[in-house]
Amino acid sequence: ARSMGGQSTTGSDDESAELSAALASPDAGVRAAAAAGIKDHADHASLERLGALTEDENPSVAVEALLALGRLEAPELGRRARACLKHAEPERRKGALRSLATAGTTELRELATAALGDDAWDVRLAAAQVLAGLGGVAAYEALERQLARERDDTVKAQLEGLLEASRAQGGRAG
Repeated sequence: ARSMGGQSTTGSDDESAELSAALASPDAGVRAAAAAGIKDHADHASLERLGALTEDENPSVAVEALLALGRLEAPELGRRARACLKHAEPERRKGALRSLATAGTTELRELATAALGDDAWDVRLAAAQVLAGLGGVAAYEALERQLARERDDTVKAQLEGLLEASRAQGGRAG
């Protein structure tokens, strides 16, 4: 599966079959590597398998599948990301945010803003980073509101840095 890394999967039927087999492997490392190797295209069967892998028992596999769906701007990304944002594991929630940032979907700001209220400090931080990357008035204001209510010193410090960088780039007016 690693040999497919960085490759488009627009190639032969043999490559599609190899990718499908790797995505269905019993080895979590192979499944994760196969998902990570998908860069700009996947056949229908592989897209379906990626969607199913967002629910994989291994969080690394689920995150790589989400990131692949984001890179592909797959129509089901929003639904799959929403489900992962509700998952008990913070790694899946952070992966969902990263996948949406990769895709640049319109749902991103809404989901990232909601994730600012997550119980896990690192998920809140990931959401803040995604919002800062989006820029614009709504993102800036969401970060300001979060700074006022944030209880974790690490996240507060990062929020202050993100807001300062946004001000320096004229982000509030964007």
